[in-house]
Amino acid sequence: MPKKISGLTTFLIKSAKPKEKSYKLFDGNGLYLFITPTGGKLWNVKYRFDGKGKKISLGAFPAVSLSLAREKLSEIKELLAHGTDPMDARQTVKAELTETTVNTFKNIINECFKQQSNIWTEGHTDKIKARIDNDILPFIGDRPIKHLSAPDILAVLRRVESRGAIETAHRIRTICSQVFRYAIATNRAESDPTIALLNDLCNFTNT
Repeated sequence: MPKKISGLTTFLIKSAKPKEKSYKLFDGNGLYLFITPTGGKLWNVKYRFDGKGKKISLGAFPAVSLSLAREKLSEIKELLAHGTDPMDARQTVKAELTETTVNTFKNIINECFKQQSNIWTEGHTDKIKARIDNDILPFIGDRPIKHLSAPDILAVLRRVESRGAIETAHRIRTICSQVFRYAIATNRAESDPTIALLNDLCNFTNT
């Protein structure tokens, strides 16, 4: 049985040496440090939710200090007190982070461009890239694609239209539509807001 230690200290943690087998140093309230044979020191919290025993990791020492591990433990206890599984809360945060940093319009349009540019001529590739870099990305590139709406895309098109480039605006709407349809197919968007712009752009010439 692992030796239970009530109330860890930073000195004690730093002094803990690896052994032939992994072992645990307990701080209390479910918080413990897992010492691996290679010397890793990993924070974990054991808790119960809905009648089931669970474990959640908090990171490695010293990047996660003793005081920070205890702060995270307090957050976990607060979630449990409100009937929320800390693991579910972590997954929600992770999903939101993915939406804001990974599933941006820029990243997805770049995926589309990379696939299509392999079959385009060099001239066509340069033309499409210029439209993307100059007329689309500076305005909506960093936005999560799920958060973009028809007014957001219309604002992009109106900027192009305002300089008299009507046909270019129409083609940019087509590019955006293709990106949204690709995002829908790859489960990163739920709809294509450019469809709502067809009537607004009825004066544009055909592609």
